[in-house]
Amino acid sequence: MDEKERELYFLREKSIKDEISALANAEEKGIQIGIEQGIKQGLEQGLEQGLEQGLEQGLEQGIELINQLNQILLSEGKYDELQKASKDKEYQKKLLAEYRLLNEKQGE
Repeated sequence: MDEKERELYFLREKSIKDEISALANAEEKGIQIGIEQGIKQGLEQGLEQGLEQGLEQGLEQGIELINQLNQILLSEGKYDELQKASKDKEYQKKLLAEYRLLNEKQGE
């Protein structure tokens, strides 16, 4: 192999190594981008599901509290209070607290 062939051989070898290195870097970057997008998408979906579940649970708990209050007021014959509580949210909260159906955090 003469000097010129040797030089071409090393240039091709360097070119191949550079190409392999570029492909490896591109693959690594692609994997990183995929991971980041997956995390972002997972967080968005998780937050959405969490909000939906939280709203659903909160609604169920709220309905249950109002039903408990209504049952108490009906059993005590307090029909006027029941009617007022159905129209006045602040009065309703007062009754919930008075009957210890509402804790401090729920009353905020």
